[in-house]
Amino acid sequence: MTWSPVVFSGEKDFHVLAGTTWNVVYGIATDNPELLTSTDGGVTWQPTGAEVPARNLVVDATERLIASTPDGLQVSTDAGATFTGWTDAPTIALLNTSPDHQRIVGVDTAGTVWVTGAGESEWVEAGTTSLSVQAVAITNAGDVLTVDQTGISPPAPPASTGSEQ
Repeated sequence: MTWSPVVFSGEKDFHVLAGTTWNVVYGIATDNPELLTSTDGGVTWQPTGAEVPARNLVVDATERLIASTPDGLQVSTDAGATFTGWTDAPTIALLNTSPDHQRIVGVDTAGTVWVTGAGESEWVEAGTTSLSVQAVAITNAGDVLTVDQTGISPPAPPASTGSEQ
């Protein structure tokens, strides 16, 4: 696979990109927090009307956009026109979706790994990783991998609460 510029060559550098299985791409350039969208594989782009200072942006199978921001997770259910805070969500720094967009994985600022499903509102703790984690991935089956300076590995299991029998 090779990359070829299709638009904005020498004009814009995208800081965040998120794609869908239905050929829609969302992006935020490094020079402006305005969310842009493309329905033709990135050839043309239009503003969605929202500005979101996202570190990561993913789209789940219900077409919900989820952005990790310095103020916590922000969610859009209107194709990026508006975003609202995700109440009671952990403070996620890294985000990713499974290839089928049915599962979402995130790592919070303390190194805890969290998972949720497309359209769901509750996050479930899935383990811990180093504070130097640089990327996180989840498979369609729900297997999680993290990347840090030591390589690729699954997260450590969640700590026991002592209530299990």
